Amino acid sequence: MPPRLILRLGVDANDTLEWFRLDRDGALVDEGNTAEPATLAESAAGHRIQAFAPGSRILLTSATVPTRNRQKLLQALPYALEDQLADDVDQLHCVPGEPGPSGEVAVAVVERQWLDTWMQRLGEAGLQPECVIPDVLCLPRTDDWSVLVEADGCLVRTGHQRGFASEPGNLSVLLETALAEAGDERPEHLQVLQVAEADNPLPSAVDDVPVSTRSISSAAPLLAEGVSGAGAINLLTGSYSQDGGWRGLWRPWRIAGSLLLAWLLLHTGQMLLEQRSLRAELDVVEAEIKSLMQEVLPDVRDISQARSRVEQRLSRLHDSAHNDGSGLIDTLLVIAPAMQDNDGNRIEGMNWRRGNLELDISTTSLQQLDELKRALDSLSGIEVEVRSARGDNDRVQGRLQVRRR
Repeated sequence: MPPRLILRLGVDANDTLEWFRLDRDGALVDEGNTAEPATLAESAAGHRIQAFAPGSRILLTSATVPTRNRQKLLQALPYALEDQLADDVDQLHCVPGEPGPSGEVAVAVVERQWLDTWMQRLGEAGLQPECVIPDVLCLPRTDDWSVLVEADGCLVRTGHQRGFASEPGNLSVLLETALAEAGDERPEHLQVLQVAEADNPLPSAVDDVPVSTRSISSAAPLLAEGVSGAGAINLLTGSYSQDGGWRGLWRPWRIAGSLLLAWLLLHTGQMLLEQRSLRAELDVVEAEIKSLMQEVLPDVRDISQARSRVEQRLSRLHDSAHNDGSGLIDTLLVIAPAMQDNDGNRIEGMNWRRGNLELDISTTSLQQLDELKRALDSLSGIEVEVRSARGDNDRVQGRLQVRRR
């Protein structure tokens, strides 16, 4: 268990704050009080922060409410206790405890303004307690009643989640009244835990119930042990819980958050539609590429294989064009002017092999094919040979072999 910083809230919200620190084993390390809670913030790092509410500020009672739903119970409790309370129920914070054997529910009641002021004061100091427990319910729980006597007040625990606070001068009278009302739950003993410097206001017996007294040096370890003990009621519930606080912070932003979520969903939908459209266009382009590849390279079925073959051929052509100036591209550049001067000529195909270019030419007559040969022969570094010529309807198909000298 991590070390703990225990805060004991004062009866007045502007009182000094009593505090004590426990190590991992629950042993008291140091204690003190301060009027400036912020001075504890730095030393509270790594500590669990817990707080006690003074019993004089808490009413521990019970009520019968026909529901076990906690949310409905929180709403109904103030009105179920209205006859027992002197203040307006809207100004009180009612926290349900555990149900009793007869169906009644234990309740801790605290004034909202007092709790609000203390929580604001601690929050501004950077201290956020995980719980605020009535100090009465931190006393030892046995078959007997436990009484803590301090110099400035007394606490009495009369049951699992029952008890009260008293001034030392009124303790005997209040105990006699409580014993008379206890009936069958009347204890056999009163165990008094007396802080060393306090005076014991009790005789050896109260209303025939014997009193046994034990002195203790400090109430701090005793109360700290009961923070997470049986019967503890945490006042930080409902609107005071950490979850409730986050919900309160979130509430003003719910509309903006909903609009942001709707925009994100719409934007995501548009992106998905665009992605689907691009995918369809890509499929069309790939189909066209595949069709073109099959026309150019009918023996190749794999597009990636066809692409590598085309790149290899272009690479060889590029290398030959840069090696000696007599490659395919250089040859085409030389003969291009002569080909353009003869409008009736049409190239049907070409083949480049071992430095020779073979052109399949379609012309209007044998005379025009001969003129084309003479024009190419006249070019510098070019030698032309007619390999074949034949008539085809009104056109003449010829094959010329062009060599570089």
